[in-house]
Amino acid sequence: MASDHLDELLDRSAPQTTPITPGVADELKRLRAATTSTMRPPRRWARPVVAGFAALLLVGGAAAAAAAAGMWTLPWAQDDAIASFHYTLPSGIECEQRIGGVSGTVPAAIAAVEDFYRDADFAALLTDDAIQAAIDKQRQGGGIHVNDDGSRVPGGYGTEFYNADREYLSAVWDVVVTAMDTDLARHGLAGVDNKLTLQSEPNCPGAAW
Repeated sequence: MASDHLDELLDRSAPQTTPITPGVADELKRLRAATTSTMRPPRRWARPVVAGFAALLLVGGAAAAAAAAGMWTLPWAQDDAIASFHYTLPSGIECEQRIGGVSGTVPAAIAAVEDFYRDADFAALLTDDAIQAAIDKQRQGGGIHVNDDGSRVPGGYGTEFYNADREYLSAVWDVVVTAMDTDLARHGLAGVDNKLTLQSEPNCPGAAW
């Protein structure tokens, strides 16, 4: 997806209720192969997020509805996923999230991503402490809500636009992707492929985003 088209997509989605905190922005900006975090240097490869997952984080479009209805929308998600993991949202809604669709230009990097997720111990990664730390990081930047007329008001935690389930889902993904970042760096593969991406789709029947 071209960067200009992605920018336009994200801008059109902004009037929804996503709190643009450092954690959420970090995931979405990976689609532009850059980071908004001031705590870490920019990485040169696109963090694994796809349009469907981004749309869900932005709480708009068919992806959010499909996830809440218990449907899979990505072609590989039904029977060709690399990995899947489960978690429970603060509301009590059970989620399954699947990962697949790895692509890039450096075979070693693609293989490293696939191997990491095939072998990942998601239960060990997604501890309460790890998820809470990711949530705390998101909340540090506050957040904004963009109204339909383009005006901006405070958003996120502590405002009427806060959604605990959405915040938790974003934190889970941050933990899972950060662990992969660390593994790539350990193998000397961080930043070697600026077209390295993968796809992920959450499925949370009954969620109200």
